[in-house]
Amino acid sequence: MKSISLYFRSLLTLISQQRGRRLLMAQWTGAPKESDKRSNIQSAHLALDWLLRSQRAGHGGMSSWCVSGGWTSAYPETTGYIIPSLLLASDRLKRPEALVAAFKAGRWLLEHQKPDGGWVGGYLDQNKDTVVFNTAQVLRGLHSLSQRPEITDSERDRFNSSISKACDWMVSLQEENGSWIRHAHLGQARVYDTYVAAVLAELGRMNGRPDWTGAARKQCVWAVGKQTANGWWPDADNSVKHNDRPILHTLAYTIDGLIDCALELNEPLWLDAARKSAAELKKVYLESGRLYARYDSRWKGQGAFLCTGAAQLALIWLKLDAIAKAEEFREAAQSVGLSLRRIQHGSYAHLPETRGGLFGSDPIWGRYEPFSIPNWGVKYALDLFLGLEAQVAEDPSR
Repeated sequence: MKSISLYFRSLLTLISQQRGRRLLMAQWTGAPKESDKRSNIQSAHLALDWLLRSQRAGHGGMSSWCVSGGWTSAYPETTGYIIPSLLLASDRLKRPEALVAAFKAGRWLLEHQKPDGGWVGGYLDQNKDTVVFNTAQVLRGLHSLSQRPEITDSERDRFNSSISKACDWMVSLQEENGSWIRHAHLGQARVYDTYVAAVLAELGRMNGRPDWTGAARKQCVWAVGKQTANGWWPDADNSVKHNDRPILHTLAYTIDGLIDCALELNEPLWLDAARKSAAELKKVYLESGRLYARYDSRWKGQGAFLCTGAAQLALIWLKLDAIAKAEEFREAAQSVGLSLRRIQHGSYAHLPETRGGLFGSDPIWGRYEPFSIPNWGVKYALDLFLGLEAQVAEDPSR
């Protein structure tokens, strides 16, 4: 009931405020044709600008923005995995302020690590418990900062100590079958914890910690054992109610994490499992001409276009194209990138709070993060824009 009330309150806000009516009008009129000419680099700059505004609103961590309430409090999990995006943007776009922002975010995260070694779920003001998945994503950021040449020895030691404490905590909570239930979202074992395993696999290899890599291996064995013959994933949703038709966002976590674990731990069968899912999603996308929010066990889609999940899936297709030079993966990723550029430019380019961002769904009243710009969606869009540009730079003929 609370989410329904928030949905209609946001809708009323849209109708009652001038900026809201402008957003609705932009949705109905669509993107101008000239938006197709916007380059990936231009869109990347805009996405980075939005993320930097998000950090200023979050006082070090990354905030999201919603129609009804404006800027939220900061989100530790997404702040963590936005850090590598800031570092990449700093290097690729020649934006030194992004490097400054990345270190600021890392120091903010150190301040908010809990005594058990984890970080809380959700936004800070929600006062939730520590969560394994969220903690692993924080480590993506701290680890990437620890590898930077600009870091001091003392700060590297602080980051590495924090990382070690968190990894030990996550491993201590793992179930015998490889899943996580304790300190998991809703207390549910989920296959998208391959995105946790990927972090443990890399950090375990780099730090000579077979207990960390072993935990990653156990989780992936459990997850792959759940996959159905057509490549679909049960227990892949971040809810209980809709677990029969998981959201593209967490399906993408599952596939992406498994690819990274397969490469890190040299397990080609896991790569095959991930590729099968990605290929099925590519097939239904190319056949229907659109991506949906959710997919059931027959890969039948439903729901509004999910900006976050679409960007994640396109990044997966780019990753698989880099591995296998599969032209259809590349073309599908480029198609999604064009859609996201159009949405970024056409729907809300003229409002200062929304310029450069991407709402959770398109149209903005879709059920995923309705009337809101989640910072993690902008992160994945930034990664995609940079990835598409890098692909062209590396091989102009493709």
